[in-house]
Amino acid sequence: MENKILEILHTITIPLNYKRPNMSGYRYTGADKRRYGYGIRSVTLGFVRDYKTGNKIISKFTNENNLLFNLLTEYGKSITNIPFKSICINHNTVAEPHLDINNSGISCIVGLGNYTGGELVYGETKVNIHKNPIEFDGSKIIHYSLPFIGTRYSIIYFQ
Repeated sequence: MENKILEILHTITIPLNYKRPNMSGYRYTGADKRRYGYGIRSVTLGFVRDYKTGNKIISKFTNENNLLFNLLTEYGKSITNIPFKSICINHNTVAEPHLDINNSGISCIVGLGNYTGGELVYGETKVNIHKNPIEFDGSKIIHYSLPFIGTRYSIIYFQ
């Protein structure tokens, strides 16, 4: 299943996201009062928060990439028992130390792709996530990733 997921990921472009200043570093506060960071390739499938209403809605990227969403959901259910509602894909990103303040409870992260390095560091723990799912509470434990060589996708399952 990992190969099929990677096959699809290699055919699409993960959009640049400036709304992850916790991961990429703070740049400015927009007219909409939201904090913006540097652009990283990051997108969420499944439920996202509508910033206009605060309600949870299905992301546009999910509707445009239903096969990928279904494969990632099936894969997620095979690697974790956490009741995830959202799936984040980060493509070739190195995350700065941060908390995932909008997440609730335990998340599961796994790395896919052809790369070396890129370990996850959370608390005092450094771990290789390449095809190795790790569960931790990113809303309470500061975490970040180390540099890597190659093509790296980090997949995060969360609530």
